[in-house]
Amino acid sequence: MNKNFTVFLQTATGREFSLSRNREGIYDAPEGRCEIRTERVGIAQVLRVKAALTAQGETLSEDAALTVRLPNRKVRFVADKMHGEFWCRPEFGEELAKVPPRTQALLWKEGKVWRLLWPLCGKKFNCVLSGGEKGLDIQLFSFAPGLTEIPETACVLLAAGKDPHALLRGAAEAAERVLCGRVKTIDRKPFPEIFEYLGWCSWDAFQIRVSEAGLAEKADEFLAKKIPVRWCIIDDMWGHVKGLNEVPADLPFAEMVKVMHGSALYEMEADPTRFPNGLSGAIDTLHRKGFKVGVWYPTTGYWKGVDPNGPLAARMADDLVMTPAGKLVVKPTREAAERFHTAMQEMIQNAGGDFVKVDNQSHYRNTYRHLLPVGEAAAAIQGAIETVTKEHFGDGLINCMGMASECMWNRAESAVSRCSDDFMPENSAWFAKHILQCSYNSLFQGQFYFSDWDMWWTDDAQALKNSVCRAISGGPVYVSDKLGRSRGEILSPLCFSDGKLLRADGQATPTNDCLLTDPRTADTPFKIFNRVNGCGVLAAFNLHEENKPQTGEISAADAGMRAGRYLVCEQLTGENFVLERGERFTLTLPDHDAFRLYLFFPLSGRVTPLGRTDKFLSPAAILRRSQTGIRLYEGGKLGLFGVSRIATNLRPEIEGTQKGVIWTFNLAPNETEIRYLIE
Repeated sequence: MNKNFTVFLQTATGREFSLSRNREGIYDAPEGRCEIRTERVGIAQVLRVKAALTAQGETLSEDAALTVRLPNRKVRFVADKMHGEFWCRPEFGEELAKVPPRTQALLWKEGKVWRLLWPLCGKKFNCVLSGGEKGLDIQLFSFAPGLTEIPETACVLLAAGKDPHALLRGAAEAAERVLCGRVKTIDRKPFPEIFEYLGWCSWDAFQIRVSEAGLAEKADEFLAKKIPVRWCIIDDMWGHVKGLNEVPADLPFAEMVKVMHGSALYEMEADPTRFPNGLSGAIDTLHRKGFKVGVWYPTTGYWKGVDPNGPLAARMADDLVMTPAGKLVVKPTREAAERFHTAMQEMIQNAGGDFVKVDNQSHYRNTYRHLLPVGEAAAAIQGAIETVTKEHFGDGLINCMGMASECMWNRAESAVSRCSDDFMPENSAWFAKHILQCSYNSLFQGQFYFSDWDMWWTDDAQALKNSVCRAISGGPVYVSDKLGRSRGEILSPLCFSDGKLLRADGQATPTNDCLLTDPRTADTPFKIFNRVNGCGVLAAFNLHEENKPQTGEISAADAGMRAGRYLVCEQLTGENFVLERGERFTLTLPDHDAFRLYLFFPLSGRVTPLGRTDKFLSPAAILRRSQTGIRLYEGGKLGLFGVSRIATNLRPEIEGTQKGVIWTFNLAPNETEIRYLIE
């Protein structure tokens, strides 16, 4: 890392002091000083800063206390930037001076070398990147007034490598070491067992009008249609909030949201009108119907915090604080936050809840500005959520609306986090934004969390496309259909008859050749990939903003596979063919309605099992394989390459049906032991 930086301090009154590097390597001026050092941690260099403002009567800016500027470079990049308070999305550019404000990760390529700049959150100050007229700025901020010093802070990682995905894995490992375990890489977190199964969320179905009766009716629909949903989330807003029941049913969505965001939590109990038997009554009803139940709540209580006139405010007065913005919320201390979340989660646990979804997490800039440095507030509150949830529900937690880096760098235990804005039903333009958010956020956030690609509808015009995305995502899969509108045929390719998902092994992220290209203006399709049980999986979409045709090439390497010979199966059309070593094939997607899902099976032995070909991720159906046969999780439509006859645990011989270069066999659900009959 070049040590000839441009460094300046900024004050709360808007004054800016440029610091010059002296002979000792310290940047100083009469108004302040800054020490900068670098150290090697794993594959990364870590930039550490320590600064002080000495100008009489001045304090550091809350939003840009210290800037360390790097020279401009003409390089193609993708920036993972905050938009709004809660979510990140990718932006593309061709010089570092054009990096957007509030960028939380930056990836670019110089020649054959990929480079990553990844800001970190310290104990007091957080860090982001932003382009400017003269280069790329590393900016430290606190959201807190009255500060004159920046304690030594590891503010950014810089790493380089030939493979971008290996680069990110190595940088994530370095970040874990630098932050002393405040975050852990995804390989050290098991996927929560409850999310191995298909789920449903009440939000899009009922919104703020969710009720015990409505939940029971939806559960009965799943049972009647034999759709194997195994868990439900009781979402916004089951709780006791004054005024919500008076919101007209025909109020436009945007107006309803305004009402929600102006409302506060009256008491930690279910709304007595919509939940006459309490939260426990609703959960017991769902349990008796065979569903596990998660309960949603915001870390602020409700969107405007806690109702100052309610019994909850009186009971927890010592743990609440009124913010300058007029919200009564939990104090940003570890003790107060643990008491608040313990009270909420004990109530949910006593009501029979099985897990929680904690929302509205990235609220630090709006809620705790002027109260406490963002690093301290985030460490306290995120740490409390982690500790309390682990005690009450183990790994049963979905983090939501929490993509600000102060959240991401302060979760040591939880494994699942949402990675996109809310699902928008019947909105085709939303899809392009959604898949870009999810796949690029999985590239960065996915180093630490299993990405939750959000709920969706099975009767939406984008239903099949959304189901392909959830299949390849590697995260939880849950829908939010309204009453009477769930379609089992859309969900069937994603799960077995008991609701267990055929889940990919990692995180779905853009292929290397797509990383730095904006697919909304490109001539080529957008491709994301993952791995599943030793095979590659790749999905391709047309995201062109003018709905123009897109044409590109695909290889096994795009799906993360080594050079070799592969059987390629397209799961939507049934097309299959052999791809010889080094070969590529061409794909044209004429419009937004065209998309593909490819599996790449390595061809090495005489027989290659494909698994359940009626499922999108067919290899995930294979529990065990040998040279003589396989064992399946559940029988159904089996595909094999290289053999036309089999025996099972129920039948001595079955002749297959040939389709292209593969053979298929229709098995009963309990026909799971398969032996190849090779002449």
